[in-house]
Amino acid sequence: MAEFPREAPHRLVDGLLDGIADGAKSAGESLASVLDKGPLGDKGPHRIVDTVLKGAIDGAKTLGEGVSKALDKPTEVVR
Repeated sequence: MAEFPREAPHRLVDGLLDGIADGAKSAGESLASVLDKGPLGDKGPHRIVDTVLKGAIDGAKTLGEGVSKALDKPTEVVR
């Protein structure tokens, strides 16, 4: 019987995508912080966009985790 890798492939992809998403959130926050120094400060429309993007990224990460958990079931049965 073939042995499964330490981490299932879908979990590796999920981890990679989570890392990319975290990087995007970090970059968005850095950009928003720079724009905070403008005339509107942290009350500008850039903060609304930042909040929406963070919510979308968090939603995508939650969806990805749900898909990964669903894919965990067949691999648990095979093991």
